[in-house]
Amino acid sequence: MMRRRWMVGAIGGALALGACGGGTSASSTTAQTMPVEERAPAAPVHRGPVSARGEREVSATVGSSGGTLELANGARLEIPAGALSSDVEIHFHVAPDAREAWDDETKRPLGPVLEISPALRAASGQFRVSAPAIALPPGFQPADLALGHEEEVGDTHLGGATQTRWQMWPARVDGSRFVAELPALGGHRVQFGVSR
Repeated sequence: MMRRRWMVGAIGGALALGACGGGTSASSTTAQTMPVEERAPAAPVHRGPVSARGEREVSATVGSSGGTLELANGARLEIPAGALSSDVEIHFHVAPDAREAWDDETKRPLGPVLEISPALRAASGQFRVSAPAIALPPGFQPADLALGHEEEVGDTHLGGATQTRWQMWPARVDGSRFVAELPALGGHRVQFGVSR
């Protein structure tokens, strides 16, 4: 009982001392000595479409306003407004060779291999992938133009590798560019080519 009275008395004395100006609090000192200008500014909120460019790779956070990511080789990924319902960090870069996609005489690659991640599904509209057009190989027509799109097909193999396959999506020449529009991107490689 004696201990409890001593503790209550000590706490009461400390409070009385603080109320009389005998002590200072850290918050009042900080508020008096730190000018408003020195406080860290709030991160800017980007409300419009994103536009980002990189040499061999580019990343940007894209939200519902959409945006464009472009590489120095002229490859471009366009995300229409409304395609994404929340902010997504998108990575777009030149990728390793994709010989497995173009493995016979009826399929030939055109232009760079690109990788887009993560996997994306458009809430509305379609993602537009494009690259500078180049001459089609002899024996192929513009109707043969395709975008090879690497997609996951199921569970991983032993050792953790993801099993994928290449799907050919229709593409077209639009001015001086190869263009393909897709409702979803698998989070893997893409490459324009011809396929019949």
